[in-house]
Amino acid sequence: MDYDWKYYLEDLMGGKTEIKLEKEDRRAAGFLIYRMDKGKQEHVKKLIRWIMEDYRAGGRNKNSLAECLVRTHADCCRCFPGNGMAKRCHNALVYRYMMKNALHNKAVALKMDVSESMVHHYIATAINELAVLCFGTPAFTGSTSTWQDAVKQMLDNLHFLECMPDASIALVWDKWQQERVYCHQVTESAVAFIYKALSMYEEYISGSSNQHIQKRALDIVKEVYITGGKDITEISSIWGISIHSVYLDIRKVTARLGELCSYMAEKGEMEYGTVKND
Repeated sequence: MDYDWKYYLEDLMGGKTEIKLEKEDRRAAGFLIYRMDKGKQEHVKKLIRWIMEDYRAGGRNKNSLAECLVRTHADCCRCFPGNGMAKRCHNALVYRYMMKNALHNKAVALKMDVSESMVHHYIATAINELAVLCFGTPAFTGSTSTWQDAVKQMLDNLHFLECMPDASIALVWDKWQQERVYCHQVTESAVAFIYKALSMYEEYISGSSNQHIQKRALDIVKEVYITGGKDITEISSIWGISIHSVYLDIRKVTARLGELCSYMAEKGEMEYGTVKND
């Protein structure tokens, strides 16, 4: 057991830490696990795919949204190159939907020198990312069975969430635009809180007995998810540690951030009620 972390949590619960928490922080922690129900998520992805498929024949408003989403997606991919996966997904999206002459999946596969099934995977991934650009955290897919899962999803998608203001052209459907406005409010709260949780973790490190090792783990998380978009192999080389150690550091930090979020959300529910549920 890391007793430094145990004592920090006890100080937090006792109100003895320097970082002051507002009631909005406690409520915002709960937004980390707020998701649209599966039916809504699937419908959102269908809307995005329809906007893309209808690009050449679409009206001016739909075309403007498609162009804005794809341009913003390209900016995100350039800022966080990682292992090149994001760029491949983006290119597949452009080849399939945005070229002057339509390319079907088989032609895209030939152009990219990959299998047709891989093209399907690239495009599905890109559509999910466009849904996040449109609707933020409530559009996240995947398991949220633990708070660590929710934190990892936030970090995995943080660069898309921060690009959301650049993709603000309104949807052509009033109902879904209203849903989008609420989702943006949830997302802004969740993003602000995850940064506050990171500040709390830095406070913990400053008082820990092994600051170098604790700081390395947090710096690695920042380099992968926040400041640099580096992949795991690159991080391993930079820090001179094994890939296994990199993954251990990431799991350690995300687990502890999950503990912070869990504590804050439970306190928020007791004091201020739960978030909106579908």
